[in-house]
Amino acid sequence: LLHVLLSAVVPGTLSTAIRAERKVFAWASSSNATVAQLTNASWAGIFDGVHAGCGVEIVASGTASVTMSVNDTIFAQCTALKRAVEAGGGEFHVWTNAVPQVLLDNPSLRASFIDSAIDAAHKHGIQGFSIDDETDCAPRSTLQNFTAWVEFINQFSDALHAASPP
Repeated sequence: LLHVLLSAVVPGTLSTAIRAERKVFAWASSSNATVAQLTNASWAGIFDGVHAGCGVEIVASGTASVTMSVNDTIFAQCTALKRAVEAGGGEFHVWTNAVPQVLLDNPSLRASFIDSAIDAAHKHGIQGFSIDDETDCAPRSTLQNFTAWVEFINQFSDALHAASPP
């Protein structure tokens, strides 16, 4: 039900603001069994938060725009999970799909995408995004694409950390 993700930070790949901090997150579903595990006293303090699949998706509309979209019906199914995580003092992050190539190729689209992600986070009480990007051989097969991907991830991360809470 819970799959542990222990993130080791690779120097030079993440923004300076978060390099020194390491957290342990669980991949979680919105099932009642997962909620029961998280609210069981024997699990207290094991995880710093969860990455949950709650209907959040990066959507590219051709080459004109990219937004962070939340399917409200699916997200509503995560309410009990979100409450359990928050009650235990954890962070509620959601996982989303891969970064569309258009965001790497066209940096002018990034600001509006980042704004849409911040708006989604504020509206839904999301504390972070886990981008599940295994595109082109995890996450990119060429140095040029990988460099552009890291540049985008750093820009995205820095903007999210700088965003004021609602």
